[in-house]
Amino acid sequence: MKKYRFLEYMADAYIEAWGSTLEEAFSNAAVAFYDTMIEADKIEAKVYEDIEVSGHDLYELLYNWIEELIFLFETKGLVFSKFDIKISKVNDTWELKGKIGGERYSKDKHGSKTHVKAVTYHAMEIIESKEGVKLRYLLDL
Repeated sequence: MKKYRFLEYMADAYIEAWGSTLEEAFSNAAVAFYDTMIEADKIEAKVYEDIEVSGHDLYELLYNWIEELIFLFETKGLVFSKFDIKISKVNDTWELKGKIGGERYSKDKHGSKTHVKAVTYHAMEIIESKEGVKLRYLLDL
């Protein structure tokens, strides 16, 4: 079952992703990012990359997380579907570390939906409650 959805928004992609933990919500936000561009359910975890991003707050961490995934797609042609990540606060910095699994993007296999230029802070929300974590973020198309 998908743990994200696309919200109504003018010309960009406005995504809401959720999970019972920060890690699950950030992982679902990543899957939604890929589903904006390609057929995310066709990504197989064949190669693994170490990942490490940080931010002074959770908003910057979410922004840097999606930016890093855009960077890996644009520079290495990689897309990911498995996310073994841990999020923690170290002193005054939030850190996301772990391994992500995916493969090289193939238009024949993964299709092509739309090009994502960037993630933005505009309309970004992080809502934590006893039920879990809900993230909303906007992708500039």
